[in-house]
Amino acid sequence: MKRKISALFILSLISMLLLSACGGSGGQGNKKSDTVVIGVYGGDWEKHIKPSIEGFEKDTGLKVKVVSGTDSEWLTKLKASNGQNAPYDLLILQPDSIQRAQSAGLLQPIDQKKVPNIKDLYHSVQKRFTVDGKQYAAGFSMGQLGIAYRKDLVPQEPKRWTDLWNSSYQGHVAVSSPTYSAGLQFFAGLINAQGGLESNKKDVDKAFNSLADLKKNVTAYPDNPGSIQTLLERGDAWVVPFWDGRAYSLEDAGLDVGFAYPEEGAVAALASWAGLLQQFKMG
Repeated sequence: MKRKISALFILSLISMLLLSACGGSGGQGNKKSDTVVIGVYGGDWEKHIKPSIEGFEKDTGLKVKVVSGTDSEWLTKLKASNGQNAPYDLLILQPDSIQRAQSAGLLQPIDQKKVPNIKDLYHSVQKRFTVDGKQYAAGFSMGQLGIAYRKDLVPQEPKRWTDLWNSSYQGHVAVSSPTYSAGLQFFAGLINAQGGLESNKKDVDKAFNSLADLKKNVTAYPDNPGSIQTLLERGDAWVVPFWDGRAYSLEDAGLDVGFAYPEEGAVAALASWAGLLQQFKMG
């Protein structure tokens, strides 16, 4: 049976991670600070995390500065800092970003004694973030990447990943580049849709060639959720690979958006908290 993670659990997990696994000091090196800097995705992510942050500040007396951004932006800054004086303490990252950051020695392993709730997370997920018996991230939000589309504009609703190449969508498809997590996940979905494997170079090359053929349909290459939302709202993009949660939020807000889980298979998406290398000192 799948375990449901409540809002209270998320608040508890965030609080413990902020207190014990905050990897930096708000960009202040080893100086003591009462401010924690966390990076989250913009839009609904930033809006919905606010109550948890306010609760943490009230309970601890610490201040939390929320910075919105994307994995590629954060990783670039982390690598530039080489793990020292990083501008963040805690980040929400996708699995591939966590792997790269951990391999580069930029993440702090989670102290499981100080974060006991981590044992309540999905073990199959946490296993992916475990290296030499140490866990480097806490997976807390799961969704799926599929196809978001404007129901009032598309001549026909998409059902498959390969529908994005349909000539009826020409000039109205938006696709993120692989440097953004949505684009990378779409690329994985495309390889699978073509019957290939990500580990097979020929299958990867075939998918890249298909992306080249898709250019005639593409209107934009958005690299963040805000850009995707704007493209959908303006009607510039009729179809775009996007996450189900994001699409349903747009629908709830009144936009005439539908969401399709492609017949070849949607792509699992996982967001996780990860703490950076430096030690956070409370003043």
